[in-house]
Amino acid sequence: MKKIMPTVNQSMLLSLSSNVIGQFLMYLGVILLARTFNPAEFGEFRYLFNVCAIINLIVLLGRDAFMVKERQAHDKVNDVYANEFFSGITNIHVVLFFSILVLFILEFTGFSVDIEKYLVCILMVSLWSLANLTIAALKIESKILATQFLSNFVQRFLRFLFFVLVFLYFKDKIISAYYAMLLSQVIFVLILIACLNPSTIKLLINTSLKKFDYWKNFHASVSLFSTTIVIVLALKIDLLVLGLISSWEKVAIYEIVLMIGMVVLLPQMASHKITEINYINSEHNNNLRTDAVDKAVMYSIIPLTLIIVFSDQILNVFGSNYISGSGVLIMLSLGYFITTFLGSPFETMMMNGFAKISTRILSIQILATTILIITLFDFLDLYGVTLSIISSLVIGKIIARKYCERLGLFINNINFKLFLISVVPLCISGLMSLMI
Repeated sequence: MKKIMPTVNQSMLLSLSSNVIGQFLMYLGVILLARTFNPAEFGEFRYLFNVCAIINLIVLLGRDAFMVKERQAHDKVNDVYANEFFSGITNIHVVLFFSILVLFILEFTGFSVDIEKYLVCILMVSLWSLANLTIAALKIESKILATQFLSNFVQRFLRFLFFVLVFLYFKDKIISAYYAMLLSQVIFVLILIACLNPSTIKLLINTSLKKFDYWKNFHASVSLFSTTIVIVLALKIDLLVLGLISSWEKVAIYEIVLMIGMVVLLPQMASHKITEINYINSEHNNNLRTDAVDKAVMYSIIPLTLIIVFSDQILNVFGSNYISGSGVLIMLSLGYFITTFLGSPFETMMMNGFAKISTRILSIQILATTILIITLFDFLDLYGVTLSIISSLVIGKIIARKYCERLGLFINNINFKLFLISVVPLCISGLMSLMI
């Protein structure tokens, strides 16, 4: 264990540093937009790009995830990865063509659609998918920390720069924010491609189309996609449902709360990313992942404490319209912190050939969350949405851990001592803040 800890600490700190700085830049950009446009415009903007993030996963159908999974068994970058890369490119072209076709058909048949806004979103999805494919290629080159830096910092830094331009020169129309996202993504994709090894670029260029087999590994990649998409939906279903049953103003408040509360989950995300190619059971991998989860819990205490103490002040930075979400922010952050102790059981099943089981659990979790949100929103407003998503996340992870035990897969032991000395006082502090 002593030999492993320095590596975990170094990787966690590097990943977290880039993520925290990137998140900070993203928040600055969002602050500019939230203060430039009204909550309704901002809420719709954030909602549409959350939908784009989900559609992006659907476009690739798990090709990027399959590339990373294969990296556990095959170290050499070879034709298998090239085939998956071009399969993903094929998906992007097909979806782009039909999406634009449908959009113009709706426009010319009299449907009331903002064609410019949705066209930008379609292009953004295509670029997002291309970026994820390229990141997968970088991961199989063992550039794990480099991809963290690129995704966490470089991507958000570029968006921040374009949001600043919107704030300074294009305050009159919200469409300028959509174009800011699109243009920043174009530059980001070019940077990712430039970071690939020359040998990988040469392999992709020289890959014969005659050897290209789209259906090869199709079922395996779709199986991974099914789990990935339901994991994402499980985290975003609250915002998606809220956008369908409430106003854009409330969506804007909840979206800001989600963005800030997500800081508590950054250490857990970092722990997952730095062990992404170490999910096959072995003594080394199990020790590595146990240590990574414990580190994630300890690192999460800092942002959670700051949120509990300064929730009003943090939200006020985005504008006075958002202070009403203070209590919701504290409740959500506490819930996220509790889930960190439970590790990553869904990812464990997915990377060990049991994606179907985790998909079923998460599908039921999503359905239960949706029903709870629709039921509780009328009585508890945004608190009902928060209670629904946190309870579903916790119960879902507990069930997934039980399945991992039955399947003989590794799950981290919950550090109950750390749980008691951290969760109890933080919950008491959070309740006191809610009652003030």
